Amino acid sequence: MENVRELPETPDWAEERAAATYQMLDFIKRIGRQGLYIRFIHQLKDLFVREKNWVSAGLALKLHADLYDWTTGGDVEAFADGDLALPVQTPFERKEAIYRHCLDYFGKSISFSDTLFR
Repeated sequence: MENVRELPETPDWAEERAAATYQMLDFIKRIGRQGLYIRFIHQLKDLFVREKNWVSAGLALKLHADLYDWTTGGDVEAFADGDLALPVQTPFERKEAIYRHCLDYFGKSISFSDTLFR
């Protein structure tokens, strides 16, 4: 596995950084460190946002939404990171709110590609 910190921060190495981060995310999820997992998901999302890779940003953020069930019982603590600020919510509300942000990124992808092909 590549060490993410040793990979250059240039666009030429973006795919390698993303692949190494996904491998690290898989390991962190398997060992049950949810807080750390979420933090790295958002770092990956930020990487894609900087590159204006909106589809990948939305898919990375979906990994966070996948942690929650479609249940209305119990509360999930507040969360804030960049453009995503979520209050205390039920798991259902949290999943729905994160999915809305995913859709925002997917929408940016459509409008971004429209400007490229005009």
